[in-house]
Amino acid sequence: GSVIAHKDPSFVLKGMRFNLPERDGLHTGITGRRVVLTISDITLGSRKLYIVTERALFDAFGFTLRIMAVIGILFVIAFAGVISFALLVRKQIVTPIEALANSAAVISGGDLSRRAELTADNELGVLAGSFNAMADQLTSKITDLNQHVKDLEASRAQLRGISQEFHALLDAIPDVLFLVSPDLKILWANKGA
Repeated sequence: GSVIAHKDPSFVLKGMRFNLPERDGLHTGITGRRVVLTISDITLGSRKLYIVTERALFDAFGFTLRIMAVIGILFVIAFAGVISFALLVRKQIVTPIEALANSAAVISGGDLSRRAELTADNELGVLAGSFNAMADQLTSKITDLNQHVKDLEASRAQLRGISQEFHALLDAIPDVLFLVSPDLKILWANKGA
């Protein structure tokens, strides 16, 4: 149809024609740009006139696009917050627990000199301190036990020497000597027997 009114009078004066789309929506406007078109008709006598309004895409959807941009920014901020929180949890909880577990594995493998290197002022720090104290006590007990074993071996060697001297003395006696159990079994006899 012919354009009979427009905000730019040159469209009317040029006798411009415009093909109406079948329904409202996104279309190419009278200026050749993509626009949002709405069409209404009115009847004046025997003539049917169409009122076509067009609005540039950004003007029509500007508010929606700004809301979507704000939502996108908020999503990025929330995602960054979640990632930051995950990294903080990893640094503050997971990494110290892994270090403590690694120290425990090394100690259980026999390296009693290993200690948990965690000085945090929280529950994990207390756990690491208790772990280190336990490792110190274990090291001390093992050292004491090793010393007792050495002392026992020295005592056993000394007792063996005394026993050999005693047997040599008893064997040197020309008389018959023997040791009898309560049920009269001979447990030991010297060489003179």
